[in-house]
This record gives sequence, structure tokens and C-alpha cells, in this order.
Amino acid sequence: MMNYSSWIRIALASTICFLNMGCAVSRLSKRPSKKNLGILDVGTPRSRVIAELGTPGATSDKAGEKVDSFAFDPGVSGGMKFARGFFHVGADLFTLFLWELVAWPSEIAAGDSKKKIDVAYDLEDRVKTVTDWTKGR
Repeated sequence: MMNYSSWIRIALASTICFLNMGCAVSRLSKRPSKKNLGILDVGTPRSRVIAELGTPGATSDKAGEKVDSFAFDPGVSGGMKFARGFFHVGADLFTLFLWELVAWPSEIAAGDSKKKIDVAYDLEDRVKTVTDWTKGR
């Protein structure tokens, strides 16, 4: 027969597991939708690039060309977001929420990885060249 202190430990462990449930799913759901990187094709107007990627972190003039520097979360497509969330919930239940010890830090790392690019424009403010600084990763 279990004593009072054993019941307290079980209740405390259950409460911690319950409160920890869904942290990875919550983190995943807050990620933005996947960015359309097709707008980086040569000839795309600067206004469309900014509309898709957001305000550039810096704008400079290099050799007479306007260059925008972007750092952004590339996002997650809707189907992939659903599949990963569904897997996280299933793994949480199967492992009695121990999966969160792996899933939550991995979702934090995935959300913190930024794509870094420089976009150079021609004289008509249309994409001329794109330098992807994150290709090696």
C-alpha cells in the first residue's frame, strides 16, 4: 500500500508532465508560414521582396547598387506544421511527456535558425543578384 508521500510524488510528477505537455507543439504553431523564396528571381520588384520577407535589417550602397540584407525565419509549410505537431502529440502521449525533453529544445533551435541573404537591385529597383549566406548550413 502506498503512503501519503508516494501519492504526493505521483501527483507532483503528473502535474509537471501535464504542464509540460504541448510546449513543442506551441512553439511550432508560433512559427510563420513558409516564405515564398520564388520572389527572389531576377527582375522581381523590390517592393514585392520586402512584402514577402519583411523590412530588411540593413540597406547599403555597394558599387552603385542598392543592397538589402535580410535575416528571417524561413517558416514551415502548413502540411509539415500539422504533421510535426501531430507527431509531437503522439510521442508525448506514448512517452508520458518525456518526449518534450527532446522536442522542445529542437523546436527552439529550428525557430532560431535564420536564413541570411543579401539582395542587390538594378537601377530600376528590381532583383539583380541574390547572395545566400546560409547555404553552407
